[in-house]
Amino acid sequence: MKCVVKLALSLLLPLLFIWPFSSFAQPSEAWGWHDTAFINYTYSDGLPRGRITNIEQDSAGFFWLVTHEGLYRFDGYHFEHIPLQRGMDALSIYALAKARSGKFILSTSIGLLDFDPFERRWSTLPWGKAEFKNVALIGVSQANDDIWFSHAQGLGRLTSVDPHVEVYMTGAKQTYPSLRFFANYTDGQGTTWLATSHGLFFKTAHQPNFEQLDLSRYIDGEQRISAITALSNGDLWVATPHQGVVAITAKHEVLDVAIEGFEGEWIFSMDEISNGVVWLGTFGQGVIEVNAHTGETRRITHNRLNDTSLVNDEIWRITPSRDGLVWLATSNGVSVFNPNQIMMKSLLGDIGRKNGLMGIDVTSISSANKRDVWFGYRLAGVDIANNKRGIATHIPSSAKEDVLPPGAIEALSISQDNRGYIGTTKGVYTFHNGRLQRLSTLYRDNKAYTGALLLSDSTLWAGGTDGLWQFSLLNDGYTLTSEKHISSALTDLKIATLAKWGEGGVIVGTWNGINWVNASGEVVYQVSEVNLGNTRVPLGFVSSLLIDAQQRLWIGTEGQGLFVTEPLMLPQEPPAGMENADVSKRGLFPQSFIRITEKEGLPDNIIRGLEEDALGKIWVSSSEGISAVDNASLHPTAIMRSDIRLSAPYSRNATASTTGGVLVFGGVGGVTVIDTTKEIEQHSQKSVLFTTSKIGTRTFTSPIAGKSPASALTVPASDNKVSISFTSLDYVDAQSRRYRYRLKGFEQQWNVANANNRVASYTRLAPGDYRFEVQSSLKGKAWDGAPSVMHLRVEPYWYQTWWAQFAFVLAGIATIVGLVFVRTLHLKRREAYLVKQVNSRTRSLEETAQRLKEKSEQLLKLSHIDPLTQTYNRRFIDDAMKKDSQLAIRRYQDSTSSQPLPDSDIMLFLIDIDHFKKVNDEYGHHAGDKVLVEIAKRLTSVARDTDYVVRWGGEEFLLVMRHASRQQSHLVAARLRAAVASSPVSIDDDTHIPITCTIGSVPFPLNIHAPGAIPWDEVLKVADNALYVGKAAGRDTWIDVAMDVQYANATNMFGESGPALRMLNLRSNRNENILRQLWLVTHHDFD
Repeated sequence: MKCVVKLALSLLLPLLFIWPFSSFAQPSEAWGWHDTAFINYTYSDGLPRGRITNIEQDSAGFFWLVTHEGLYRFDGYHFEHIPLQRGMDALSIYALAKARSGKFILSTSIGLLDFDPFERRWSTLPWGKAEFKNVALIGVSQANDDIWFSHAQGLGRLTSVDPHVEVYMTGAKQTYPSLRFFANYTDGQGTTWLATSHGLFFKTAHQPNFEQLDLSRYIDGEQRISAITALSNGDLWVATPHQGVVAITAKHEVLDVAIEGFEGEWIFSMDEISNGVVWLGTFGQGVIEVNAHTGETRRITHNRLNDTSLVNDEIWRITPSRDGLVWLATSNGVSVFNPNQIMMKSLLGDIGRKNGLMGIDVTSISSANKRDVWFGYRLAGVDIANNKRGIATHIPSSAKEDVLPPGAIEALSISQDNRGYIGTTKGVYTFHNGRLQRLSTLYRDNKAYTGALLLSDSTLWAGGTDGLWQFSLLNDGYTLTSEKHISSALTDLKIATLAKWGEGGVIVGTWNGINWVNASGEVVYQVSEVNLGNTRVPLGFVSSLLIDAQQRLWIGTEGQGLFVTEPLMLPQEPPAGMENADVSKRGLFPQSFIRITEKEGLPDNIIRGLEEDALGKIWVSSSEGISAVDNASLHPTAIMRSDIRLSAPYSRNATASTTGGVLVFGGVGGVTVIDTTKEIEQHSQKSVLFTTSKIGTRTFTSPIAGKSPASALTVPASDNKVSISFTSLDYVDAQSRRYRYRLKGFEQQWNVANANNRVASYTRLAPGDYRFEVQSSLKGKAWDGAPSVMHLRVEPYWYQTWWAQFAFVLAGIATIVGLVFVRTLHLKRREAYLVKQVNSRTRSLEETAQRLKEKSEQLLKLSHIDPLTQTYNRRFIDDAMKKDSQLAIRRYQDSTSSQPLPDSDIMLFLIDIDHFKKVNDEYGHHAGDKVLVEIAKRLTSVARDTDYVVRWGGEEFLLVMRHASRQQSHLVAARLRAAVASSPVSIDDDTHIPITCTIGSVPFPLNIHAPGAIPWDEVLKVADNALYVGKAAGRDTWIDVAMDVQYANATNMFGESGPALRMLNLRSNRNENILRQLWLVTHHDFD
């Protein structure tokens, strides 16, 4: 923020007006360069397209969203549209705010409404005799439920106690006729703060009116305030659209909040997401995270290469929920962030982020000093990263001689002086101080596959598919003094992993068991299968090994799970052939094994990596996730791959321990960073809520309907049908939820359902009282808490009541029983017949309706498709552009930017096939048809799924690119031209016709400052003019036309032959000066 301060004050009193964290630098957090992971919801999840302007959570936990299509409720699975009507007219919803009572206040097209989210009923507010015009909701005071609203004369407050309206700010409205109100906040002392277009106003509980707080020292101009939020330390943060943030203390002292790298981002929303961590929501630049304690600033933006990044950079609202989640309303959906995710973070690969991982799949990881971590990739070489600063060095891979060979980096081993040994599919390389060289061996093939490496003092152990090799190194780290091959005595020649053992020895994991090799290169012990009770279990592929602090050996396998031994000791019975061997050569070996598998709680049995933390807990990476095994009970706690921060399946040899108890695991998509000093994140128990309940023909929407026997829902005897929908409101891992339910009084056994079948239905229940119970569980392992309950009371028919029974007894038991039997039998038969008839008629009508619908859709499609090229025709594009052009116009009309908006233009490309008449004349019309069909396919290959390819007429095509950016249009034009001319069109085996095209392109709207001034079909004429000039220039040409910015405010652009050339910018693959001359000649434009 720009702070206007006199020179003397800036020299003498800087500490009085600068937020404390701006006066000193803080060290960077280890792994602070991680990627922020969001759960995103968009149009594909049921939201309408366009911006979400407001999000609020009701008292039950459901989330309500305000969109341009109205009100939506989200239950963790489904976005339900909640229409509000007055008579036959639908109400437009502009804003909502939650009151302490649990009700919502809605700002609508008919004014402010009181809305019950449970019953979904609305009513007008108790205005009394007051009448106001242009009423708009500002907010609801959480201190006392007072409703603050703006109106034509100023500001109003509808009090919650003894409801009446108080009017304020009438004088300010007269002083500033354009005064607008954006937000309000009432603090613990009863002071109400107002964010307005002309400054910050406040009123204490005892003041009769508002007064303005002077912020001219910190904010230039009209002092527009866009957002207010209170921090947990009691300070109030005030945001401006583009001049940053100031803080106001409890004593109304104003302090400047320094935001590192602030560039005037337009701040629309703001909230504290955790203690001292504030998110600033901007328009177009995502989120700015500011740590009020340390002063550190971080940008969080959308990344099209990362599905878990922020869904859109236009942030309209930031809303923390009761369970600690942070919800962000954007212009393209909703993003949900869990700030409690402090134990586990993600480093995503190959997402184009500065300082991020270069490769997408991490196949190996190693570190010696625990600060510098080496990452090996499947296709991108090696990165060397500092845990605080990020990527420091990249070692590329390609077919060149001076770089790593192409292919996966299978293994890494690092020395204490940070020399790296890199195992590849083409041999071993060393890298130190910027120098890369292949390890030159005497006997082993220099280009042999190397899948395992281990550096032990001056000995390098290497293994691949050719057994185990022992290399002795000089102090330079790459010159060999000796070389030994160990192969025949191993359980398998294919080596998978290595671990240090004893004095200079190694434990060797192969594709078929494990081997102990001493420092002399002798195989002294081996195990290929273990005895578990009365069962011999083969180890198979051993993928990872670890000796923990208690000297227990942990063995990870591919398919058999995890094995752990007792502390290593001398064997009672030496292995065959070693009876007379020296004890020192035998070493310490396992005597018994314990097996841990998916059954005991691992995510799966395909183990990839093992690491031990400072407390002795063993962390296991696998194909499906990560688990932590308690060192005493050996009980695993699993983190499944449904967590968006995981990079499962994980890779073999891709683990490392770093400073501060942080472990890293590499796999598909990147790296998972785990801070073992933090508690493992446990999913909180979730009570089940009822979404909708259909009792007969009635629908109940309250989540607490039928909660007690006294409020039991009544099931009428004549409409004995019950359907109950439910949810757990798990907004983090909803799809992993499992449910069980039962209707006590009807059944005792539980019915189990998954996340996609959350409905229980019953019919023809006997009269009486019932209790519906439902519980949820994460992945079906342990059911959460007590079941949620709904009470039902099924009414009897009249002949089922006690008094009817008593009367029947008095009239004669035998007669009554007979009559009831006959009558009941007749009614059941009649009911069955009617049901059968109704079902038959219903099925017939449904089948007829379906056939008519399919026929209608087929005819509509045929009317929009060109029969030859199967592209769209003019009739389709005329209809489609009516809507699309209006959407583009509205985006620019709603924008305050003076520059073209990203992904907001419609690009029109008019393509004409060169010399097409010559094709028809020389080869016949059948050849011309083949050319048209082929060109249509090539244009479609360039177009995106959201674009339209249209046969405009004859040999002319039109490509309409929606949600595009005009800055990229010339690139698309070049690609279209190249696609058309990429190869000759084959007519038959002997006839191949080279084809070129001429393209004229133009963006819509042409004038972004008057987007609705020129309709799209008139703008298309500009593309046609460019096409005509391109043909005059010799064809095989593309010409991209855009409006010159100096004529942005021109109101009369079109003459008889289109816009004046001086108003246009031309880009082309031809000389633009020649094209301008041709334009003047062809269009007689001498203006």
